[in-house]
Amino acid sequence: MKKNYLKILCICVGFLLLSGCGKGNLKEGGGEYEKEGNNAGGEEENFVNTEGISDFPVGGNPENKDDNVTNSFMAADLYREIGLENPTDIEERGESFSSVFLNAQNKVELVTFSPYMETGGEMLFSYTLKEDGTSWDRQPINWTEGLKGKMQQSRITVLMGQDKNYYAYYCDEGQLYHMVRKDGESSVEIVMNDWGKSETRKYAVIPGEVAVLRCGNIVMVDTVGNCFIYSPDGLKTLASFRCGWCETLCVSGNEIFVLDHENTSILRYDGEHLKMLSSFAGDFTNIVRLSVFNDTLFVCTTDGIFTAGLNGEGTSLCKWLDAGKFHFSKKNGYPLDFISFGDTFYVVYAEEWGRVKKYIPRKDNEGFSDILTIYSLKNSELVMDMISEFRVLYETVDVRYETGEEAQEGMTVSEHIHALNTRILSGNGPDVLILDGLPAGLYAKKGFLDDLGGVLSGVSGELLENIVSNYRQGDRIYMLPMRYMIPMIATSGQNAQIFGSLSDLVMYCEAEEGNEVFLPGVPYSYILEFLYFNFPPKIVSEDGVVNKDNLLEFIRLARRFCEAEGAVEGEDFEGSVFKLSQEGRRRGYFDGSTLSGYNYGEQKLCFVNMAGIYGLSIYPELVESRGGALLGNKGMFFPNGVIGVNAHAKEKELAHQFVKAVFSYEMQRIHSSGAGFSLCEKVLAEDAKLDCSHMILNFGKQEFHYFNEKDAKQMIQIAKVVQVPMEPNQVVFKVICDAVCACLSGEQNEEETVRGIAEWMQLYYFE
Repeated sequence: MKKNYLKILCICVGFLLLSGCGKGNLKEGGGEYEKEGNNAGGEEENFVNTEGISDFPVGGNPENKDDNVTNSFMAADLYREIGLENPTDIEERGESFSSVFLNAQNKVELVTFSPYMETGGEMLFSYTLKEDGTSWDRQPINWTEGLKGKMQQSRITVLMGQDKNYYAYYCDEGQLYHMVRKDGESSVEIVMNDWGKSETRKYAVIPGEVAVLRCGNIVMVDTVGNCFIYSPDGLKTLASFRCGWCETLCVSGNEIFVLDHENTSILRYDGEHLKMLSSFAGDFTNIVRLSVFNDTLFVCTTDGIFTAGLNGEGTSLCKWLDAGKFHFSKKNGYPLDFISFGDTFYVVYAEEWGRVKKYIPRKDNEGFSDILTIYSLKNSELVMDMISEFRVLYETVDVRYETGEEAQEGMTVSEHIHALNTRILSGNGPDVLILDGLPAGLYAKKGFLDDLGGVLSGVSGELLENIVSNYRQGDRIYMLPMRYMIPMIATSGQNAQIFGSLSDLVMYCEAEEGNEVFLPGVPYSYILEFLYFNFPPKIVSEDGVVNKDNLLEFIRLARRFCEAEGAVEGEDFEGSVFKLSQEGRRRGYFDGSTLSGYNYGEQKLCFVNMAGIYGLSIYPELVESRGGALLGNKGMFFPNGVIGVNAHAKEKELAHQFVKAVFSYEMQRIHSSGAGFSLCEKVLAEDAKLDCSHMILNFGKQEFHYFNEKDAKQMIQIAKVVQVPMEPNQVVFKVICDAVCACLSGEQNEEETVRGIAEWMQLYYFE
């Protein structure tokens, strides 16, 4: 059901999913395997071209090996990521993604929901991936036609049971869910008694994920972490147990695999005999996706793909493939489904119409027409998205993504930049530069960057002038952000003058008790991030001089603010009201953190980094309930993924093609989670028509709806007039933050702090 709302799912991650990833008890191994007994033939041969299906890992039992032996695993560069073209004409027909699964013939089957009320045609269509692995066979799903008029919007999901029957579950106008089974050319309803309201439960069950076992028993994982097993007729609840996020559910035969509630293991349950089997230990997140092939469990995480054999007694997972910079390595990514087939893997992502990516081993004789190198100081998931889409357009181009983070351990940022400069001047630099964190203005002045004016001439009229104008130097454009974010403030009816400057905000907080912006006990470093990026001190003047007076004023105002807010030094949260995010990691301003009790009415203000239309979430209704408004911050925006081309690039023409593709409508509409707003006018016009008000989020006893079309239109109006760029340079901020925190903690005085920051910045920007 959720899969009908792909982009909405991505923003829901901020509320429902845990981010980050660890390996825990996952063991690296499985890169070497035996072919004997794998039984890779049989009915699975009808699937698709699997590029060497007979060789695949049996995985999973390192106990049987010498503990002193370090098992190898596949490096990411030994695999290829191939983006499959979506079925043709889906967009033109106005169809939307519904679900994807392996059908009875073990072929990938993708289901779409059509605008049947407008066309008068069929409601659902099936697209089956053909033997060539690139094209699709389209057929109407006639057996669901009798459900027309019974469901709410497009809230229906079709699935294939392990018993080889087709099923579907849908939501009606009364928010009640139903399940049906294909019966010839029509469907028959399975009465799920436990899904409705009852005397003891005043709300209806919301199925998160549904599956059917080989024995006919029905499995349902709800959206709050419960797994239920029902009889084939749906009348009896046979068993239930606690589990993790619903979309980690995987079934094979009569067995159920799902993440546990604490994210520490993958549960294995016998759904026929109703008993828990041995689990697979690890340190997972809700982004983990599972698949079973030939008695081998495959686990896809942001760290890589792991395996475990299901025939033995072992419960450890061996690493099979490193994630590298593949699409599924994204911490903010959202894979919907994961399908394993020997050493070939398919991942379906929550992007336009369900984007399918295929992962296959590289061939020894595999050649590419060109190699494009792309560099960024830090790993960027937006860049990974753009590279992934570019590979769909240019299959013969090998794209290599380099980051400063991969360089020699212990190097400072200045050393990274110096090394990059040396490469560029020697003619061995990367072709495309992602300038976030780099001294971009200086690069343009020194002639490091190529003019992109001609490259963008074909699309410049389709891009937002309020953004592009900030990067135009005469008739030249040396750089341009791929996306942008907007700093906003949620109020409770206060006059906007209170955050006209940092000085004004400090005076507001000091004026009276109850004017706090954050909960007490928040560390200095967290607060400084909000202050620095919402009230940026003008530290470096246009002539390149570090303004020490402005820096000193920022430190003093930050001190007063932290005192008024009851901030604390260090990041020891024991006994503090403030807590880390659920997964125990630091979530900053650009990760969606607000550090506020605004949602619960505990604070009067809330700083929000609006990272795209879905960032609106419940804020429109929330601020209205507080008697306030959601306002832009002095017309500022945060450029994200500022891209330029090395003027001395070896593959300059190919680099130009990449830039042109990045700003095309097709790639600008790709929803890159948390990356920001598109620069494309057409995409923003589509965003302005979105209505997600059917989605509801609860805070305590209060219930709030997501934004509607009116809210979306107002947000896009703001997005189309922001015009003051504020570079979210985390490299510079980290240095300033560490120094100011030391000052606030009494480790050094203000003059020493200012002098140290000024010296570093002079070196960073101008040496």
